Amino acid sequence: MKKCGSEVKRISWIRRRDWHVLTSGVFTYTNDERFSITHRDGADDWTLSIKYLQERDNGTYECHVSTDW
Repeated sequence: MKKCGSEVKRISWIRRRDWHVLTSGVFTYTNDERFSITHRDGADDWTLSIKYLQERDNGTYECHVSTDW
């Protein structure tokens, strides 16, 4: 999956098919343990990873960015 971010405070990853919020910040909101978020303190990159991709994982995933603005 893509990396997303630039001077961000929090990223939420959402699966568009069902509008399920998969992650917000470093927290994961799915029982499917194949989904994980990677972020290093002080870094601007937030990466959504899906292990063992399956056909049902196809589709659009989007990140919502929260900044200080």
